[in-house]
Amino acid sequence: MSIDLNSATWQAVRDHAEKAVEASRDRLEGAHLNASETDIERGRIKALREILALGSDKPKPEIVTNVPY
Repeated sequence: MSIDLNSATWQAVRDHAEKAVEASRDRLEGAHLNASETDIERGRIKALREILALGSDKPKPEIVTNVPY
């Protein structure tokens, strides 16, 4: 998949996602959220950061799922 990082569309998506991450971080830091609300905000931040990572040329780390303990 290729994203034109200079397109107006990507710039709008990036700006929106960055503002949404900041808003979620503010809610996490400023509000007295219960555990479920905290999990929701953290999940939102993770999803938004995954979208932002689409515009990065850095390789994504491989996630190892079957590690013996």
